[in-house]
Order: sequence, then structure tokens, then C-alpha cells
Amino acid sequence: MLGLDEDAILEAFEEAEREDPSPFEMFGEHIIYHSRQLEIPKRPGRPIITDFGEARFSQSEYIDDIIPFQYRAPEVIFDVP
Repeated sequence: MLGLDEDAILEAFEEAEREDPSPFEMFGEHIIYHSRQLEIPKRPGRPIITDFGEARFSQSEYIDDIIPFQYRAPEVIFDVP
């Protein structure tokens, strides 16, 4: 994950969302928003070291999922081979 040194990119994203909100669909009681393109910075920020809170310290082998639920791919959630 890389940091973002240019706040102007986020400000432009916010303004575009205000002027023309992203389309969405209803899935039951859930709202699913379509993605909006984020401008790529000319110079990326410094790397950010993160484990999303799923680091494990153990003497034995850990064989369970190590990605937090909200970041898991659908095929992992549904256990698709």
C-alpha cells in the first residue's frame, strides 16, 4: 500500500462525487455502489506497512484465512476451489 502525498486528487474525487454521484444498485437491503476512477498520482507516496490487524504470533503453523473478512475476495468467502 502506498501513501498519497497529493490531497488534490482526493479533493477532485470528492467534488466529482458531489456533482455526479456514483450509480448504485440495491441488493436486498444492501446498497452496492459502482466504482469511480481515482486519478493516479504523478509521484506515489511512501510505502505504508500494514497487516489490516490479522498478524499472528505462534510457534505452530497457522492454516486459517489471514485476510480480514471485508478484504477477502468473493471466491475466498464462498470457498470456491
